Amino acid sequence: MDLVSPDDMSWLSMRCALTLADSMASGLVALDEFWSRAEVTSLEIGTGCLPLEFEPPVPFAARGSLLAIDEMMAGAQWAKPDAFYEAPLKSCQWQGKTYGLASSAGPGSMFFSVPLFEQKGISTKREDFPKTWDDLKALSAEFVVWENDELKQAGFMPWATSWLRPAWSGLNGGKLYDAANNRYEIASEQNITWLDYMVKWLDDQYRGDIEKVNLYGNWEGTYPNSAFNLGRAAMAQEGSWGTTDAEIPFAWEVAKFPVGPSGTRSVTGFWPNWFVIPSGSPHAQEAFLFIEYFSTKGWETWYLYIMDLPAWKAFPPEIVTQKLVDQVGPERAREIHQFYTAYLADAIEMWTSPIDSFASETMGTVMDEVMHKTKTPAEALQEAQQLCQTKLEETLQGA
Repeated sequence: MDLVSPDDMSWLSMRCALTLADSMASGLVALDEFWSRAEVTSLEIGTGCLPLEFEPPVPFAARGSLLAIDEMMAGAQWAKPDAFYEAPLKSCQWQGKTYGLASSAGPGSMFFSVPLFEQKGISTKREDFPKTWDDLKALSAEFVVWENDELKQAGFMPWATSWLRPAWSGLNGGKLYDAANNRYEIASEQNITWLDYMVKWLDDQYRGDIEKVNLYGNWEGTYPNSAFNLGRAAMAQEGSWGTTDAEIPFAWEVAKFPVGPSGTRSVTGFWPNWFVIPSGSPHAQEAFLFIEYFSTKGWETWYLYIMDLPAWKAFPPEIVTQKLVDQVGPERAREIHQFYTAYLADAIEMWTSPIDSFASETMGTVMDEVMHKTKTPAEALQEAQQLCQTKLEETLQGA
């Protein structure tokens, strides 16, 4: 499990001194390391320390490493089952039981450059942003500039952000994994159409050569080393935290993802932080009270400092991240917060597989094969389907 960064550690040392001391005493985290990683099954849990988890709870729950908290949630003051957005809560659930709480769930969205749009005379109003993949592709083409054999400027690269692949499947009416039925649906017609669309986009705007395209920039996200941040891409996709953390040096706007040819509505993916209680914790009730508070009322303090959108539905709407206020002003900061909060209600189900990391890596291989044209979308997705379903069934047998 990944733990918190030095800045977060400073905050925790003031607010949660005893829990921090327990975590350090058990070797879970060190102040001089940016990341610390430990398997739940190997934790020294005698102190009852409470991991802040950046890996999905479900794989650990499937191995019996986490404590189910449903009975405690039923009697909770703030963390009752209906208190959280549906998709983030499902990311904590396995076989009908709940094994953690999502304290945050940052939705993804489109980002676009206001200066580049204005130079083209294109509306920068969010409501005017494309609503379909066809319209988004056409808009992207407006910005693509090749000089001889060199890509000088791009519009949008829809395949570039790996953690949002479940959302792109959902935008076309598909899904990668059906948690209710323990079944992968990677090779569905909707997903084949999705990847066919990506290849056609590559062919039509980027000369069909992903290797060459990758030489000319980092097309993923909005952070300082990205083509978007450098002004070389008009659009990108990023999580809500990018509004503050990416330090975008020009005016920007955010919008919902457009819908694919087989889709019916705009959906988004999300990246959570989770709190879990390891199995065998000697003070389970006290541990639950801590994670309940941290994932609800306590997040009011966290969110003031860090743009990790709360997963708790009763979060006070007037509280927004101060860094966002400093960058764009209080009124726009509140509006951006409201945009992402509303979009989180449209988040698709993800992070729910007991082999989530394996499946994610497998989908990475699929994208590499398809975009490099070593396999067709149908071939690559069918192979991934077989690999993931077989791995899942092996895991379920051992659970």
